[in-house]
Amino acid sequence: MKSRTLLVTLALASLATFGAACEGGEPTGATCPDGSTLTYASFGEQFMADYCVMCHSSTAEDRHGAPKSANFDTIEEIRAKADDIDSAAGKGPSASNDWMPDSASVAFPTATEREQLAEWLACGAP
Repeated sequence: MKSRTLLVTLALASLATFGAACEGGEPTGATCPDGSTLTYASFGEQFMADYCVMCHSSTAEDRHGAPKSANFDTIEEIRAKADDIDSAAGKGPSASNDWMPDSASVAFPTATEREQLAEWLACGAP
């Protein structure tokens, strides 16, 4: 009986680890090209407004499961979660992530917008 309990415990731990690892995608491998023109004002602010802050905002009433620690109300909050955002919604040479926004959203970024997101984040979200 003890061995069965141990097997069940190990199986559940493996599933939990697998679930955590699959929670988002992979880093996109995007780099910041010379002369990138993407800034918070020209790209990031509108992208976040269109696709993210409906759930990832300190004022969101229905977060659709978004962690309370993941708010994108300010550029500082976005920069602090840049790697997570890239792995959830960016597109680059190493990965194309469309894990976010989830199905609760009414709009989804295009492939070009996802590439721009990854580039902007790779540039430090200026």
